[in-house]
Amino acid sequence: HPFNQLFNYINHIDQIELKPNETRPFILAFLPEDTSDYNAILDEEDSHTFNIFNVTGSIFFFGYYLDTMSPSLDDHKDVLSTSTLADYQVSVKFRASVCQSALWTDITQTGLNFDDCVLGETYYKDFTIHNRSEIDLFWLLNISDLVAYSNYSLQFIDVLTGDPIHNSYTSLASYATRQIRVIFMPKEVGEFNYDLQLENANDSRNVVQTKVHATVRSVLRKETLIVSSGQVVDFGDCISGTWAVQQIVLNNISESPVEVKFIPEGAEVIFDIKQDTAADDTQPDNTSSTPTLA
Repeated sequence: HPFNQLFNYINHIDQIELKPNETRPFILAFLPEDTSDYNAILDEEDSHTFNIFNVTGSIFFFGYYLDTMSPSLDDHKDVLSTSTLADYQVSVKFRASVCQSALWTDITQTGLNFDDCVLGETYYKDFTIHNRSEIDLFWLLNISDLVAYSNYSLQFIDVLTGDPIHNSYTSLASYATRQIRVIFMPKEVGEFNYDLQLENANDSRNVVQTKVHATVRSVLRKETLIVSSGQVVDFGDCISGTWAVQQIVLNNISESPVEVKFIPEGAEVIFDIKQDTAADDTQPDNTSSTPTLA
């Protein structure tokens, strides 16, 4: 269950004094530590999971009569050191089941992108929360500031139940998933970036931060340029040292001039405008151009 991890590190004791026939309760806390950077493990290995394992041991209690302590001992010396012969000794065995709690999502690296949105419309994006451990996960989607900052354009709901996601801790069973739907209803025109944060209440180190990006226009952007020769350019079998040539046909279907830039990536490609001698004797078509790839 969620708790304040500050209590793992304060109000610790290493000894108590008991009066005759006195009974005093105290709390024995066990804090297993993991020095590995499991956030990096989850980023690199999407299928990595954490299982329960057992830890066993013994706890020893050493008792000393106060009236047998030597008054000449230095006050700064630990007179209850285990190297001193104890007047009484008792041991208790203990066992603990330990498991690393791990929260993972499928949008950590990619984020959520709402591109080419129109004012007044509604858009949806889904992402999944994974519990990568054998114990229950208590997680929190920090949305209170996010929803207000977005002018209430963003909403979060559980895809399975349809219930809204509140700013409170929610449990997720071992190795289970939860699909979250983000509803975007833009109220302003412009480009927006929001920070989305998910927290693992079992481990404060396990925090997932990602981005929500949105581009909103007042009207839908109309298509102006189409490739009428097909979306794939197939050069077939090529010979080393010999240029291969294919033709691309571009059509500007708008009422305004369009400047087209050719930027090849990953290969040596040049572009040339095809010269059609037959077209010189007829009326030219101003709505299309035919570059040639070589």
